[in-house]
Amino acid sequence: MTYLGVDDTIVSSSGDVYFVGPGSLFSKVALRTVETELDGPTKRVPDMNSLRAARMTEAGTVSPAHMVVVHETCARDLLQALEDGAAFLPKRRLAIAFEREDAACALFADVCEALLNYRVSLLPMNTNVTSWVRLLQVIQAGGHYVPPEVLRTRPQTGARVEAVSRSAVSAVTAKVQDGLTPRESEVLSMAAAGSPNKTIASDLELSEHTVKLYMHRVIGKLGVKNRTEAAIWYHQNGQHA
Repeated sequence: MTYLGVDDTIVSSSGDVYFVGPGSLFSKVALRTVETELDGPTKRVPDMNSLRAARMTEAGTVSPAHMVVVHETCARDLLQALEDGAAFLPKRRLAIAFEREDAACALFADVCEALLNYRVSLLPMNTNVTSWVRLLQVIQAGGHYVPPEVLRTRPQTGARVEAVSRSAVSAVTAKVQDGLTPRESEVLSMAAAGSPNKTIASDLELSEHTVKLYMHRVIGKLGVKNRTEAAIWYHQNGQHA
């Protein structure tokens, strides 16, 4: 189970999306892709101080960005700003982008409680563009994502993480009884984790065509419009089971 909850209210997709970190990682091409897929302006700043300055209005007040994604080197600064009640940060739609899995695991083990309390997602950069954009869409909608390999590090607060995961399992089980078959539920959970159809087909020993049929049925049964909304449903029920 990879997701740890989502808010009840799905927020508007409009608003500035800020990437905090080096241009070598958050390139102009990457930002243009995000603008196209998330339907909103993107900006990059080098550090948290620059982000605060960028959100200062002409009236001398600070307005929060719509979504903020920081590089792992800025993670501690982000958490400190949250502790200080920084007005330029949104109350959700926050993520730390990491390039190395071991760095994400170490961070999660060290500051698990803060990441959970402030609903800061961990966004892997070593994935394909389609999965990366889907994760951003879920975070933008209020979702909270932590990769499964990071959850398996079992920090000292692991009991809390496991409790949330069990809640998500209960939600899926309830939906199986309410209409989804076990296989449809399995396909949904993998799709919600950002796995493309080819990967799902390989892992479940199915054809890609069969996976597409399962997703079509899932979307119809859940009453949502597309794969992304199905993932959002999954996160909502994962928290509130």
